[in-house]
Amino acid sequence: MRKILLLSSLNVLLFACANQTNEEEVTSDSATYSSVAQETSSEEGQASYQSTVQNFTAITVEEIINKINNGDAFYLFVGAEDSADAQTFATKLEEASSIFENPSSADIEGVIYYLDLTNASDQATTTFTEDYGIDTVPAFHFFEGQIYNSEIEDIDSENITVEEIQDYINTPYQDEHVTTVPDENVDN
Repeated sequence: MRKILLLSSLNVLLFACANQTNEEEVTSDSATYSSVAQETSSEEGQASYQSTVQNFTAITVEEIINKINNGDAFYLFVGAEDSADAQTFATKLEEASSIFENPSSADIEGVIYYLDLTNASDQATTTFTEDYGIDTVPAFHFFEGQIYNSEIEDIDSENITVEEIQDYINTPYQDEHVTTVPDENVDN
C-alpha cells in the first residue's frame, strides 16, 4: 500500500512539474512573440517613414543656414526615423503637401525640406537645434531668410489633422509666435 501511495505521490509531483514547465515555455514563447511583433512593427514603421520622407528634399544644417542667409523662404520638417511621432506626422505632412499643386505665394518654394536627426551628433546640428528651440521631433518650421521664422508648436502627431497642416502651409505668416531668425553671419 505504501508503494502505491508513494507512486501516486510521485506521479502527482511529476505531473505538476511538467505542467509548470509547459506554462513557463508558453509564457516565454508569448514574450518572445510579443517582442518580435514589436520589433517587426517598428521596422515596418521605419521602412514606411523612409518611403515617406523620400518625397521631401533632404537637406543638411549647412544648406539650411545658407538658405536662411540667402533670404530664401522655405518649409523645413525635422524628424527621426526611430520616432513614432515623426512617423505619424510625416505621413500627414506628405498628404498635406499636395497643397503645393496650387501654392499660395510665388515667393515660397513648393518644396518641403527634411532634416534627419536620427544619428545627428555633430556640433553644427546641435547649435542649429538649440538656436531654433528644436528639442523634440517632429518639428515643422517656415523660414523667410533672417527676417521670419514660425513653427507649428508642440506637434501632437496623433491629433493634428492634414487640414491644420495645410492651413499652416497656406498662411505661415499668421503665427502669433513669430520670431526673428538668429543671425548666423555674426561671429561670436
